[in-house]
Amino acid sequence: MADVGFLRFLLLTVSLTLATTGCGHSKHPSGQPAPTAPSSPSDSGQSGTADDQVHPNGSGQVGTTPAAGDQNTNGTPTGQQVPQSPATPVFAFMGGYTSCGPEGDPAQMDMVSMFTKIKQAFEAKYHVSPVYLLSCYTVDYLAVRFTLSTVKDQVYNETVDGMLNEWESQLAQLTNPVVYVVGHSYGGWTAMDTALKLDSRFRLGGLVTLDPISKMDCTPDKFLAGVFNFGGSEGCQRAPTDFSDAELAALAKRAGTWLNFYENQSDLLHSSAIASAQNIQRQYSGVGLDPHMGFLSDATVADDVTNMIVSRFAAP
Repeated sequence: MADVGFLRFLLLTVSLTLATTGCGHSKHPSGQPAPTAPSSPSDSGQSGTADDQVHPNGSGQVGTTPAAGDQNTNGTPTGQQVPQSPATPVFAFMGGYTSCGPEGDPAQMDMVSMFTKIKQAFEAKYHVSPVYLLSCYTVDYLAVRFTLSTVKDQVYNETVDGMLNEWESQLAQLTNPVVYVVGHSYGGWTAMDTALKLDSRFRLGGLVTLDPISKMDCTPDKFLAGVFNFGGSEGCQRAPTDFSDAELAALAKRAGTWLNFYENQSDLLHSSAIASAQNIQRQYSGVGLDPHMGFLSDATVADDVTNMIVSRFAAP
């Protein structure tokens, strides 16, 4: 008997031919303000003591001391250290196909538990709350729904490029943003595409892809064709191939650390290793899409992502 997760995916995919969603800004579908993602006490904006502030180089250090005889650009006496502005941590968690919660709400998507755990661990370490973006897909794989912590009670529905443009307009208002992008399935492809196109004004602190699947190589139609042919679709059983080797190398270099988690147990949907990334293969029990979804409830994966983000934010 097919598992419930697979049936849900199959039914939602078939419904794509019956209904699509337009692009643009929208309020919560119910007409009420969109619920926010689970929060923690430090969401109040408290940043801890001055000693807790983390600076753009991640070391918590201030700027270098000018040489004798030089004059500081801010007019302070020669020889005094010039403090740098604290960095602003920014998280982006991007869910896969049909990952949106009830009524298409990104704040209720299937990655929220992982996001909340990592966010709380980061806050406990640095006493500062990250700014964040949460995105997910409904049955319309051409558009992505997302929320921004900097814009209250707003759910957007845009193309991936439209999301990036809106996000960058918000990032431009932050002080020294350091961005960490995490994506699962279609969201893994979205994370790669977004990180690759992110304006060079913004520092990419790290990238995590969880069984990334290309929404170009593995469209819902191609996935269904593979299911009904009982052999799967080639584009749905590998890492995204719609990025050139040069683009992948540039992405890995810019990210500094790129963790790519993948599995190959699901005969319907799985990713593979990516040459430019640090690859970690995982194994999960279950049938159908269960192995593909296993990353989201894997505490070890969440710990690995947390450790990467915490250590990268503290690194020079």
